[in-house]
Amino acid sequence: MEGVRVLRQVRGWPGGGSRMTSHLPFTTARSLRAAIIVAVPIALVVVAMLTRPSAAQPCNRTCSAAERDARGCCSASTPASKPKVEPPAERAGSSCPPRMARVVGANFSMPDLANAVSVSTFCLDLTEVTVDAYTACVGTTQCTTEHLGESSGNGATFTADGRCNYGVAGRGNHPMNCVDWGQSAIYCHAQGKRLPSEQEWEWAARGRVDARLYPWGNAAPDFQPCWSGISKRSGTCVVGTNPTSDAEGGFHDMAGNVSEWTFSNFDANSRVIRGGSWDTAAADSLRTAFRDSGVPSVRDSDLGFRCAR
Repeated sequence: MEGVRVLRQVRGWPGGGSRMTSHLPFTTARSLRAAIIVAVPIALVVVAMLTRPSAAQPCNRTCSAAERDARGCCSASTPASKPKVEPPAERAGSSCPPRMARVVGANFSMPDLANAVSVSTFCLDLTEVTVDAYTACVGTTQCTTEHLGESSGNGATFTADGRCNYGVAGRGNHPMNCVDWGQSAIYCHAQGKRLPSEQEWEWAARGRVDARLYPWGNAAPDFQPCWSGISKRSGTCVVGTNPTSDAEGGFHDMAGNVSEWTFSNFDANSRVIRGGSWDTAAADSLRTAFRDSGVPSVRDSDLGFRCAR
């Protein structure tokens, strides 16, 4: 028949079955063949797109876009990226300035006050402020020199005191003494710091949760601190020269050398003073919980300070 091609039975189709074609016009068969040729590549592209891993989860691996291969997967040679681990919240802002150390805060009970207090994390000077450090502040005109070589019990009358360290040759690395509360606070402020509260001071001195009786532990004082309990001293020691008396964290001279001003009020007229001094022979005054006081205008050769932040 002209213009008509008879197709025979086609065997061997998938599934083992057969398909019998009918008599089709030649032009129709040709069109069908062309359609198949076009449709098969399109179908393959569609399948590839549907089975391609998503960018959000490339092959169950995480990597940058630059590390993915042509299929969008992480290359087998590329190690899986580790999830970013954020530091604990406690460590935020954990760094302290040089010559200071960080003290993690907590709630605790103060034995001599019989009450519970809360202390936030803070930084504390490792040593008492030295004469050299205070002299440098005077050089910037931020710190004052009034009565630095004198003692006073009331801020009204002053007595020259050779045990005061300011301006004395060879005492630059001794603690700054004979300063009143205001001069101490001004120095700390000039350094971008402040005086510690008595709660902070005690928390650091006692070794925090160790609750030490003395900064070094519970053993009675003998040769650990700079004090007059073994033999009478005539003045201060170089800061940090009695490491066996250190509190946990390396805080020097928190018992002995000089007692220290704090920011806290003792009562309506006086401020809390902490830590025994070189002049004491009483072991009780070296306890981490021991509290003393003085009006802000008091200055003495056994009284100094350290700063917090």
